Amino acid sequence: MGCRPSWDGWFEGHEALFLAQRALPRLVCVSQRQHLSPGLTVAQMQGAFEFRSFRGAGHQLQEDCPGEAATALLLFATSAVARTGGARRVA
Repeated sequence: MGCRPSWDGWFEGHEALFLAQRALPRLVCVSQRQHLSPGLTVAQMQGAFEFRSFRGAGHQLQEDCPGEAATALLLFATSAVARTGGARRVA
């Protein structure tokens, strides 16, 4: 495939940037816990971000379990607004 040369490395550094972001609440949604990297697994166990897994879902959570995914996002957004006091600009 023509895009294959771009596959390697496109995501390098994203995990560190995600974990370094502390200004806003964060949510990670995956189909199964074992799909987390070792670094994200440790951070999740330490409470660095909210985590939701969707049993039986594949790569397209929003298509495989739309109701559950929408509910998780709505609950996260609602609680994030409550915790942070509303919308704010982050530089």
